[in-house]
Amino acid sequence: MSRRILIALLVVVLGLSATAWFLANFERTTAKVRVGFQGEARTNRYLAAQRLLQRMGIQAQAVKALPELRALPPSATLVLPQARQAIALWPRAELLRWVEQGGHLIVEAEPVHEPDPLLDALGVKRSAIEVPEPGENVEGAVSQTVEIALPQGGSPVTVRMVQSFSVDAETALASFGGDYATTLLLIERGRGLVTVANDLTGITNRFIGEHDHAEFLWRLVQLHPESREVLFFHNPRALSLAGWLRTHAWPALSAGTALLLLWLWRVAPRLGPAQADPERQRRRLLDHLRASGRFLWSSGGGAGLLEAAREACLRRVTRAHPDLLATPEAQREARLVQLFGLEPEQARRLLRAPGSVRMADFLHTIRLYQDIHEKLARRTLSRRPTRRTG
Repeated sequence: MSRRILIALLVVVLGLSATAWFLANFERTTAKVRVGFQGEARTNRYLAAQRLLQRMGIQAQAVKALPELRALPPSATLVLPQARQAIALWPRAELLRWVEQGGHLIVEAEPVHEPDPLLDALGVKRSAIEVPEPGENVEGAVSQTVEIALPQGGSPVTVRMVQSFSVDAETALASFGGDYATTLLLIERGRGLVTVANDLTGITNRFIGEHDHAEFLWRLVQLHPESREVLFFHNPRALSLAGWLRTHAWPALSAGTALLLLWLWRVAPRLGPAQADPERQRRRLLDHLRASGRFLWSSGGGAGLLEAAREACLRRVTRAHPDLLATPEAQREARLVQLFGLEPEQARRLLRAPGSVRMADFLHTIRLYQDIHEKLARRTLSRRPTRRTG
């Protein structure tokens, strides 16, 4: 038997042994993993409460916008949870007017350290309570089970509610609570009813199946027998951008405000004694001429400048030598060569109008005209008679 076959058999035996050991020590099982709420239940904390009431024959739905609070059905029940600072003064007044006309408002009190204008308008006071016995920490608040016997009769229901603060009102028809805090108030307002609870966590999706929370919700709705419709304003915090920024983005807002103030301080003009205006310098005529020439050249006026210089030079030449005008045009070039000792090409520059010129040609031509002016000036000086003195 060859060496390759032995190695292959050894590998097969090891593989079968490992497979047998794995099957003997491990088995497939099914485990439940909590993945949280999905779909609408992730955004609507009271979806299970809505479905429960719908099965009980009551129309239940969610309210998501402030305009819907201004058009509430008469004799309906509205569940209003915490974090409702987005509800301004006018919607709040209309909400209380709706209660007075026969509505039922179930409102959850804000924590003691946060303002609650709605409860203030109802005359409800909140006070912090120190609970000596430890309770269960539910969503950041200490809560304990409380037995509440609502006016409909029957056995009390066991509900887990917050015991860290109490709600009280002088105008309350009835109050319910545990050993330490008053957790539920019933307040009559006009033809309607207001139910104030310091905690409505028990009727949310996560906790409605515990204790008697479902029965508690049903009895709260039945406090207003005429109500056949229940509305849940399930996410009032989403309406307040300012509140969300204040809660979740205050470090970024503080840093941005500091940087803005620092930038404004940097770019703002400084206040101090006024500085004297600098004295104006009087420019020479040559500076103005240079500036005018640069402007004309940059705007395409080089040919015009050269033509003006040529005409001025020819006028001076004809004044000094009038016979040049009587000379035939074909002989004028030779005449200029004879008078000023020019090259034939230089004489043609003086007699013919220039076209488009470059800077170098422009300078050479102007230099030619200047030389002719200088020669004429020297001849004029040499011809002047000298005065004799005796």
